[in-house]
Amino acid sequence: MYTKIKAARIQAMKDKNTVVRDFYSTFMGEIDKEAKDTMKFPDDVMVEKIAKKMANNIQSNIKLYTEKGVDVSNETAELAIVSEFLPQVLSEDQTREIVSKAITDAGITTIQEQGKVMGALKKKYGNKLDMKLVSQYVRELIGA
Repeated sequence: MYTKIKAARIQAMKDKNTVVRDFYSTFMGEIDKEAKDTMKFPDDVMVEKIAKKMANNIQSNIKLYTEKGVDVSNETAELAIVSEFLPQVLSEDQTREIVSKAITDAGITTIQEQGKVMGALKKKYGNKLDMKLVSQYVRELIGA
């Protein structure tokens, strides 16, 4: 994914598309910073993690700017770009099934044990699960 980002940035430079170029430059900067901090080569998991963080920030900006009547065309373009790099999150039905099985397998019966399920699922599935949804389903299935 990282090489795809670098190539897209170069293409945006050739096309003289400053919005796309600037976004990819920022994206690469965030990835490089994370790689330096963790002392790891940028892999797909790292790119997905940063893409998710950036998408959340962009969505917040779009909401804020819309409320203030500011043009959000650049942010919308950025969100479209970063969406290509977001992890493919499992569906709600798949998530519910996974959470239910994890609760059963772990023998969880109280909400105080929620952390065990959450930690195990985060470790096993990483960015493929929406952890807010997981938390909601754990509470529903345990009966909290």
